[in-house]
Amino acid sequence: MLRSPVSYLRPCSVASLFLKSLVFKSLVLKSLVFESIAFKSIAFKSIAFKSLVLKNIAVASLVLVTACQPQTSVEPRPSYFTPDNIIRLVNDDILKPEGLDPTEKEYQFKVGEADLNGDGHQELMIVMQDPYFCGSGGCSAYLINYKGEVVTKMSVVREPILLANRESQGWKDFYVWSDGSLRQMSFEDGTYPSNPSVEPKYNRDKELNTATKFIEVQEVYVQDGYDLVHIQDVPIFFPAHTYQFRFRDYGQPNQSHIATLDMVTGDLQLESQSDGQATNLVDE
Repeated sequence: MLRSPVSYLRPCSVASLFLKSLVFKSLVLKSLVFESIAFKSIAFKSIAFKSLVLKNIAVASLVLVTACQPQTSVEPRPSYFTPDNIIRLVNDDILKPEGLDPTEKEYQFKVGEADLNGDGHQELMIVMQDPYFCGSGGCSAYLINYKGEVVTKMSVVREPILLANRESQGWKDFYVWSDGSLRQMSFEDGTYPSNPSVEPKYNRDKELNTATKFIEVQEVYVQDGYDLVHIQDVPIFFPAHTYQFRFRDYGQPNQSHIATLDMVTGDLQLESQSDGQATNLVDE
């Protein structure tokens, strides 16, 4: 899930316009004072004008200084974080500590969720996508719990991020692509590793090859199927032993099929896609 904050007119800019407006009004007041009642002395006029100018500029300056301070949301901080409200945490706990203003540009990121420790609450994996957080080896990622507490901050992270079937100290393992390979991430001493690139490699090429051959012998593919492709762009925390494939159909040129195969259970789901619509064909 790709997220980006909403841009809006910065309060600092609004305050600057307000200041210019007040200065203009002060100049108008000057004209009025000098054209006003004759019984007031020139010195009094000058004092009155200066007083009005200083008063207006002081008010505008206060507004400007206040508005140009780093902005914080007036909305209460959520007590339970989900992908729908995670933007608040990204702004407050990731961008602002780095001195980044979330109102100046869109800092894109992806988020996925899974209950890693079996407590009934989803942990959230935030993978930053902006060049500020990324290098040649990958990007910064943050694993947080539903309260918004950081479980692990990781570097050099790339997708896919896949959920394993094994556990370590009561937390599910997962795999992260880093330094040219999937890396096994196992929970230990209250956290996951912060640098996936030095963790053990995990190779699922053999299982992928078996899954591909399984699809190739399915009747729907044998009859009219062609151009079988493994889908690698999957959601964060997609099951590591589940594979998705797309293939075309000679009998239906404007249609493609999506096959999802669970290599642990042997379950196969096949959907037909046409004009953005999906229809379930097989559920074995």
